[in-house]
Amino acid sequence: MLSLREKEGIFEGLWAVPRVLSGNGEQRIDTRYYEIFMVDPIADMINRIKNAQSVKKETVEVPLSKIKFEIGKILERTGFLKKVELKTKRARRVIELTLVYKDGAPGVTGVKRVSKSGQRIYASAPELQRVTRKRAMTIVSTSKGLMSAGEARKQGLGGELLCEIWA
Repeated sequence: MLSLREKEGIFEGLWAVPRVLSGNGEQRIDTRYYEIFMVDPIADMINRIKNAQSVKKETVEVPLSKIKFEIGKILERTGFLKKVELKTKRARRVIELTLVYKDGAPGVTGVKRVSKSGQRIYASAPELQRVTRKRAMTIVSTSKGLMSAGEARKQGLGGELLCEIWA
């Protein structure tokens, strides 16, 4: 049974809970108690691109990581994105992706995360199959860095299949 005596402002047996509502009744998050934790940053980047294109945004910002920057550069090189650049916003670094629209249609119409954190998918160079969609590509993580499946096949490299992107 809980004791109702106060001990340093907290009842014994109860945990301290951060205040979620501010004085005016609006919800706020106190960053001292909460830490943003992302399980799959590549899937987060993919979802941000899809969501931004569904509402016709010109640019989208993604938190910086080397792998996301390299994926962005591959998408820029293949024409799925217009421009990829690093920006600094309030002491944090982000990647700004400028989206492509051709005749009002988005440059990226679909993205599928192939290898996930719970199940990694690997393929050797001969197993890297050609994508059946008309304008599509697969991004592969190889021993020589990230590249499209076509580039990996030409170099005779296999690796982890990260995602499939099509327009």
